[in-house]
Amino acid sequence: MNAPVSAPDPTADRATLRRAIAASAVGNATEWFDYGIYAYGVTYISAALFPGDVGEAVLFALATFAISFLIRPLGGYSGDRWETGWAENPCWR
Repeated sequence: MNAPVSAPDPTADRATLRRAIAASAVGNATEWFDYGIYAYGVTYISAALFPGDVGEAVLFALATFAISFLIRPLGGYSGDRWETGWAENPCWR
């Protein structure tokens, strides 16, 4: 007969909580730095990737920037679904 399994304690100690907050902050800062660099260099990127009229090229580059914000939640959702399915694979248990 199997012994009953108790649920893990949902409260985290302060060190774990601080570490999680710090890791989240570093990841968020890195991502926003990436977006900032793209926004700063949009004139150079638009000239290199979208030849033609300067106004249209900047508009296309900024549209690419906007699309990355719109697609991000879909990537998070699909990545979560893929990782959950992958982690539940019996060979990984």
